[in-house]
Amino acid sequence: MQSSSSSSAPASSSASSSNTALSIIKRSLFLIAVVLRILLWPLLKLSSSLFPAKEFDGLTNQRVLDASARAFVSFFQTNYYLPAGSSDNSNSSTTANSNLFQTVSYHACVNECTRQNKCILIYLHSPLHRDAHHFCQNVLATSTFRDLICSHQHILNLWGGSIHTADGANVAKIFNVTAYPFLALVACRQGRTR
Repeated sequence: MQSSSSSSAPASSSASSSNTALSIIKRSLFLIAVVLRILLWPLLKLSSSLFPAKEFDGLTNQRVLDASARAFVSFFQTNYYLPAGSSDNSNSSTTANSNLFQTVSYHACVNECTRQNKCILIYLHSPLHRDAHHFCQNVLATSTFRDLICSHQHILNLWGGSIHTADGANVAKIFNVTAYPFLALVACRQGRTR
């Protein structure tokens, strides 16, 4: 009996010494974190003044989100719709009134489509992806695609955004997008979005 009680005593003392060591490590890490926060706070303030939020950053300002949607529409029209007087007749219908995309934020578009019981066709643009230009030029900017969207405007809205804006990055996160070009058809119903 004595041998078993003497063997349990070192085990309990080693457990208490490991708890003490763990407690010391936790306190040390906490103190290091506090010191680093105090030392790096001026650097945070300096960096935010040197690099202020950009024009399309942030998800809380509706004006900024709508501006990023309008900027995407402007980018798309400038780069993919042919100018008036172009010799290519396949896209001639896209030159007049070529705004197919919604010029509001994603969440505003979802709210509008939910109210109207419509679907949203979402296009996420990754300007640095190797297939983005080809997809926009040969799919989204074609007269066939335009006619499809125009003929279904009573049940479908088209929303597009660049992943380099806060709204586009947020949509990519919502849908767990891992490949581009990205298209999604979302049905908006009262009470839920699928």
